[in-house]
Amino acid sequence: MLAYLFALLPIVSGLLVGFLAMGKGGGGKSEWYKKLEKPAWTPPPAVFGPVWSVLYVMLGVVSVPVFQAWQVGVPGAGRALLTFVASLALNLAWTPTFFAFQRPKVALALILALLLSILVMLVLFARLTRVWWLLVPYVIWVAYASTLNAAIVAKMEKKN
Repeated sequence: MLAYLFALLPIVSGLLVGFLAMGKGGGGKSEWYKKLEKPAWTPPPAVFGPVWSVLYVMLGVVSVPVFQAWQVGVPGAGRALLTFVASLALNLAWTPTFFAFQRPKVALALILALLLSILVMLVLFARLTRVWWLLVPYVIWVAYASTLNAAIVAKMEKKN
């Protein structure tokens, strides 16, 4: 039962950050974001919410067997869960850093650290659960989001 409550952590956290970000002009609704020079391959702002929602659900699902492994003392499960929580913290820090604080360079450092943590998490989870592959779309999306963030920073640097 506790594993299923743990699975709600990324979903509830993602909803909370998304809700707070929308109130702060996040999610592409702020004038600051609208004025940013973005690459041509930037998706419309409406795409981000649904994609992140699906990814947060997948994170919850993949965490259940790892949490259950930790509960029964499987070696490596604790390290995997710590990586999961650290990854989630980096993920949740990115939105306010980029949108509310308008710090794309700092957000780029966060998202690159996030990408690295997800890759480590994928390896650790693959040793513990057959559903590790649910992390693959997360890796792909965060890699894509990293390139968007990097392109925005590059365009900002080019202006200055």
